[in-house]
Amino acid sequence: EKHRSTIMEFEVDGVILLYHIFKKGRRERFIEVFKMKGTSHSSKMYGLDVGNKGVRVLGERKKV
Repeated sequence: EKHRSTIMEFEVDGVILLYHIFKKGRRERFIEVFKMKGTSHSSKMYGLDVGNKGVRVLGERKKV
């Protein structure tokens, strides 16, 4: 629900958060670019699929 910053986040150029959320009886993966210095990026959470062919970013996470 809420991200708590650490001192290390002030020293790095980028922070990418990965989530493994239990929702509707199953686990789902999400990704969020929390901080990326010098770039314009989305602040939304996106679905993440990890399969035999690698990692795939899916659509925007819907509010539940």
